[in-house]
Order: sequence, then C-alpha cells, then structure tokens
Amino acid sequence: MAPSNTKSKPQSSSRASSRVVAIDLGISAVRVVEANVSSDDARIIKRGSAKLPSQMWDDVSKHKDALVTAIKSAMSAAGLSGSPVH
Repeated sequence: MAPSNTKSKPQSSSRASSRVVAIDLGISAVRVVEANVSSDDARIIKRGSAKLPSQMWDDVSKHKDALVTAIKSAMSAAGLSGSPVH
C-alpha cells in the first residue's frame, strides 16, 4: 500500500475564547461581570455591584445621574474601566 499524502492537523488543547462584559440593571442594584467565554464553557473573571436609589425605576429621567454613577461604581468594583466598542 502506498503512503498517504494527507496530513493530519495537530490537536490543539487551546480553544478560541472571548472576553465579554455583562451589565445587569436590577431593581435595587447594578451588577457587572467580565467572563471568559468559549464554545463550551464560561468562567466569571471579575464581578462587581452597586446599589441603586430605592425609587430609581419610578422616574428614570430624574435618577439618570444616579444610574450612571451606579454603573461606573459597579465597573470600578469589578476592576473594569470603560472603553469604546468598535
């Protein structure tokens, strides 16, 4: 039998992964997580949270500055900084 000319690809132990940031605007708090996500796994790398004013969702336009501050605080608590999305 003649030798085959096909080459097999080496098996790689590393999987392609992405880092994602998720922000949850809850009733009483903002929660932020950074996760490392691959095709079959997700692991939380960093997390943080900050409280929202008790009447936040009754009048969002009145509390918009508090919402922005809470998002920034939650991101800071997680050790994250804002950067533009391209």
